Amino acid sequence: MAFLKSNIHDGEEEEDFSVVIKQLNAASCGGDNRARTWSWRILFQIFATVVISLLFPISFLLLARLSAAGYLSSVDDSGHHFQFPSVLANFLFIYNGKSIILCTLVAAVTVAAFIHGLTATWSPTPEQPVSGGRHPAAKIYSAWFIIFMFQVYVGVGIGWSIFAGVNASLIAELSTNDISVIIARTLLFVGLHETMSFWSKYVVKLVVEDTVGGGGGGGGSPAAERVSLALSFGVLWWFRLRDEVDALILAPELILRLQRRPDAVVAAAEEFYGWWLYAFTVLIGSIRVLKGIIWVVTAVFTSTFRNDVVEISDSVPQQSSHHQLPPLEDVV
Repeated sequence: MAFLKSNIHDGEEEEDFSVVIKQLNAASCGGDNRARTWSWRILFQIFATVVISLLFPISFLLLARLSAAGYLSSVDDSGHHFQFPSVLANFLFIYNGKSIILCTLVAAVTVAAFIHGLTATWSPTPEQPVSGGRHPAAKIYSAWFIIFMFQVYVGVGIGWSIFAGVNASLIAELSTNDISVIIARTLLFVGLHETMSFWSKYVVKLVVEDTVGGGGGGGGSPAAERVSLALSFGVLWWFRLRDEVDALILAPELILRLQRRPDAVVAAAEEFYGWWLYAFTVLIGSIRVLKGIIWVVTAVFTSTFRNDVVEISDSVPQQSSHHQLPPLEDVV
């Protein structure tokens, strides 16, 4: 009887052990599935952030092509450079190819990035993300509206430039390659990247986290997003922006040189927005470079000062805190 009970007890233990093994296997498979789903979610979040963030530098490309079309219209009175292929394009770019809404949105983001560059402290380490909790509904709806307007204007405008065959590189080729132009172009690259990073952090991330992250913060990899965004912007700059963006600042000057049209000053004034945007972005890049130089000088000076303090402290002989008592004979 005791032998039978022991066999029954051993059988129950084996069954319990098998159940535990099955539960562990199920938990591990579920964890693997959740990890796989979370990894794809992070990859999609990074991809969406990069693609939407590139809307801002592409808007610079569109504005450069609009400035180039303004100059070509000043040369050619036929005005075929502003023939838009659809009713929607004619409605969006209603005034001689200019859009007040697009110019206002780009200027607002640029000025906000300029103020942020002046007030924020710079560090080579990544900043803490703004995520971490549910964002207010007003911010999310505003970010949705701004991104939607950028998407509509950039999509329709780039499509028009392809339809009209407008390429701002024809004007950008007229610029010289002296040292001042190279410096200005380098600062423009830095300033546009800084403005795009501001746009990505404070506008794009709200929409992406609300859509992909379920309305809350967290998720994603800030370092991976920064690297992916920098590489994508570098590719866009190398293949498109660097050849066409100079039209923003060259178009007003070239229009003023035209003596055939009496309204050359008025036409140049219409293109002043592009010149202002170019100069303001260069100023943002100058602030970023200046802050970086100050940080490097401060870090070197602080490191040197600490090394000097350590050397001085090591050279000073350390005195013992225990005082030796006099001999007993001297006391007696």
